Formats: sequence, structure tokens, C-alpha cells
Amino acid sequence: MKRFTYIELCGIAFGIVLFVFGVWEVIWPKAGVMFLAVNNRLGSGVAVNPLVVSTTGARIFGVLEIFGGIAIVAISAYRSKR
Repeated sequence: MKRFTYIELCGIAFGIVLFVFGVWEVIWPKAGVMFLAVNNRLGSGVAVNPLVVSTTGARIFGVLEIFGGIAIVAISAYRSKR
């Protein structure tokens, strides 16, 4: 069995960290302000927009973090059969 490369291990570790923070956010949500980077209307540069998040919104972001962490681990650990 082939060992994981360094970049695969980093991807797996990052996915696990994202999963853990997502679970943390679902169990103990906090309302707050989140900053989203979006393109400005003219298409030149990036504008940073504040977004007020409630506890329900924080739980939704936590669930998205969980799914993102699972996806990153799955992609990092996938091995094509040759």
C-alpha cells in the first residue's frame, strides 16, 4: 500500500480541522459579524461586505464547514486504481 504524500496529509489535516470547527459551530453557535469578499460592481478588485449572522445562520455555516471538511478529506484520501 502506497503512503500518503505530504500534500495529501495536509489536505486530510485541513479537512479534519474544518470538520471539528464545523461541529463546534453547530453545538455552540454565536451570533456575530462575518466579512465576505466579493467582486465590486465594476469588476476591478475586491470589495469586503459585512454580514450579520444570527445563531441559526452560524449553525448553517457550521453544517457547510462539516460538509466542506468531509469533501476535502475524501478528495485528499482518494486514490485512483491503476
